[in-house]
Amino acid sequence: MQKTGTKSTPTAAIEPHFTVPELSKLLNLDPRAVRRMFQDEPTAVRIRTAPQPGKRSYTTYRIPESTALRVLRRHTGAGDGDVVPPQVDACPACGTVGSKPPHEPYGEINMARRRGQQTGHVHRQGDGWYLAYREDAIGEDGKIVRVRLNRKIASAKEVSKREAQRIAREILNTVDDQAQQPMSLITVKEFVERRFQSDVVWALKHAGQLHYKYILTDHVLPAIGDKRLRDVTNDDIQDLVRKKVEAGYSTQTVTHIRNVVSAVFNHAKLKRAYVGDNPVVGVRMPEMQRKESHALTFEQGARLLKELPSPVAEMSLVSMTCSLNVAELLGLRWKRVNLTGEPVVAGSEVLQPATLAVRENYYRGKFGSVKAKSRRRNVPLSTSVVSALLAIRSRSAHTGADDLVFASGNGTPLNENNIRNRYLKPAGERLGMPWLGWHAFRHTHATLGEQIGMTLSDRQAQMGHGDVRMTMHYTHSDLNRRRVAVEAITERLLAADTNIVTSQPILTLNDTKTREEESVSD
Repeated sequence: MQKTGTKSTPTAAIEPHFTVPELSKLLNLDPRAVRRMFQDEPTAVRIRTAPQPGKRSYTTYRIPESTALRVLRRHTGAGDGDVVPPQVDACPACGTVGSKPPHEPYGEINMARRRGQQTGHVHRQGDGWYLAYREDAIGEDGKIVRVRLNRKIASAKEVSKREAQRIAREILNTVDDQAQQPMSLITVKEFVERRFQSDVVWALKHAGQLHYKYILTDHVLPAIGDKRLRDVTNDDIQDLVRKKVEAGYSTQTVTHIRNVVSAVFNHAKLKRAYVGDNPVVGVRMPEMQRKESHALTFEQGARLLKELPSPVAEMSLVSMTCSLNVAELLGLRWKRVNLTGEPVVAGSEVLQPATLAVRENYYRGKFGSVKAKSRRRNVPLSTSVVSALLAIRSRSAHTGADDLVFASGNGTPLNENNIRNRYLKPAGERLGMPWLGWHAFRHTHATLGEQIGMTLSDRQAQMGHGDVRMTMHYTHSDLNRRRVAVEAITERLLAADTNIVTSQPILTLNDTKTREEESVSD
């Protein structure tokens, strides 16, 4: 035999060496996994046998103890003092002994040990087929232990033993794949609290953080929070969706729940805490049924503005004419409103005459950037709106560049819920519009703009939509205008001959019979 490979150092030449089967037994890993771990190590000694008649040559490895410890530290994340040599007669030729490395949590996430393929045992108990197999679990001391499970897999009255064995093989393949990968054993709740919230949720805008917190706290964690990541299946998510729909939640809310679960498992896969398909894939959702949205007519808008006090009337006017939502209204500052006839410099940009710049919003007690990039927009102001805002500024004690346009007496932001409940809703009830709310004003802007002939691209720019389809969703077609078009089409069709509808003979029951039926009846 001949030795090949990188020349070992003097230290490696006198220290104990291990073979791949020895390390595989000591570390409880698959031999192929051990071979892959050390195949690129320069200090590992490679011994290649000479080819013989009828036999192919092969390469064996002799791994120095220092190399084995270094690679083990790299793969487990342990420190220099955390890895101890094995406590068995690892190298009979050298008489080396050590201690078996403990199975400790890996980076605060417990990782399952790699296992080979197991066969399990399919047996019958009563009227069912059961599969006995072993799986990793977390012991009371927090270490990974091997436990024996006995799981019912099929009914013995409906499934033969051969079919039960096939089902068992599919289950064991999944278990073995999980054991071969560094699969996390922590629960969904633990992963969300340790990693998902600190890695994903913190980077969202304030509104997104509140949304995720609500979905996770009220819906996801109560349902699957105590399950291990590896144990959550597609059936669990489908059952969660079904229960939420049956409980009366809207399809939109259930869709949000599904999307949050999907985000959790995608991040778990990214962090190698979960292996396999996302359990959300393939989950069926009910048909989307949105609530009816409303828009004001010109007459309704004019009557509403007369019913509202200042500054609620001015806020409603700006919202209907400039398409600002309530969060953008509450976050609007004087430095981003040009009420003059000359361009002014606002920060690092030039603001054209009679123009309003949307850059900030105020949502649930916190200032932040606008909802999306497309919401950063400059909106023109009409002469009447400029006059209304000048009147507000003349009466306000807070007119500094950073002061809010619509502020309380103390200069703090107004409360959108108080304004809605104290002014908008009562006014809507008096005018026969019980559905009136802040969001109806944006629908009103899109709809009225379409009625006066504003192009779709201009409406999209005004609304700040990234997709024109969303602008169309906000636009409510005028029924009376469509009625005129329907009348015109009907008149053109009937104009050639007023008797065209009755010029043909009226069909009777016999006229609908086929020739074969007529011959049979004769």
